[in-house]
Amino acid sequence: MLTIGNLSRNTGVKVPTIRHYEQMSLMSPAERSEGNQRRDSREERDRLSFIKHARDLGLTIESIRELLELSAHPERPPANKPTGSRPSSSGQSARRSKS
Repeated sequence: MLTIGNLSRNTGVKVPTIRHYEQMSLMSPAERSEGNQRRDSREERDRLSFIKHARDLGLTIESIRELLELSAHPERPPANKPTGSRPSSSGQSARRSKS
């Protein structure tokens, strides 16, 4: 289990940002020690690393939320894609033959 300070050092994410992500439900509420000290799992560290990398790539918080949801429930279709839709072959461009 990791303290919030260790989580911050391991991921390069500042402590206030970690708390902000928790408030936005991007991270699960942390377990607490008997002294009410935050204790995060290695899985939460990996999740936070993913969030940081996604933000570094320019993804929005909402896009990250959708990716995390899709990762947790891969059987569900993405929120912005209708069920059962498939790419159409009619969208392919016609090729010109050279003379």
